Amino acid sequence: MNLDDMRKEYELAKQDRQNAKSATARNGIRDALYILTKKIDAEEIRVNSNLKKVEIGGVTYNLPTSFSNRGLEKKILYSVGEIMYFIDENNTYETDGSYCWHHYAWVPQRKDKYVRLLVRTLGGDHFGDRFFTETSYYKHPADPYPYLTKDIYVDNRTYSPHVKFIISKIGLEIDKTSREANKLVKILKES
Repeated sequence: MNLDDMRKEYELAKQDRQNAKSATARNGIRDALYILTKKIDAEEIRVNSNLKKVEIGGVTYNLPTSFSNRGLEKKILYSVGEIMYFIDENNTYETDGSYCWHHYAWVPQRKDKYVRLLVRTLGGDHFGDRFFTETSYYKHPADPYPYLTKDIYVDNRTYSPHVKFIISKIGLEIDKTSREANKLVKILKES
């Protein structure tokens, strides 16, 4: 349903609400109007949005709104197919030697489902180097806020290749000798 059809539907429902005799019918129509208003607002944001364009390896990509609001276009960008990786390779350490770095991947899954994968790497303290993962789900790249955000297991099969790609780009790898699945070790470069 396009924006004009939704507005016409809204006006018809508004008239039906005025013509309804019972309070139950008016309340039901009011609830439907509320839902329709939310859908109209979301569609207006999508239609009126101007996504920033970013060039990675000679290919132009539309930068999702959630990334351009955070200044993530300044991070190092990689792309593999439709998937964009935002990796901060200029990592800074705190004064005590610890760090907390945030890296992202934008993974389109369907026409109406897009995932922002966050890989948070922590370390330099007595707990050791480790990482945590979180996903945020969007219905459209122009949506400023996700409709669902959740922490995921670090060995999640769907996002594991993306997590490994990000971790390898920052010079770390998953420690296979540790009992804990989220431990990291530095990659030793052979001379």
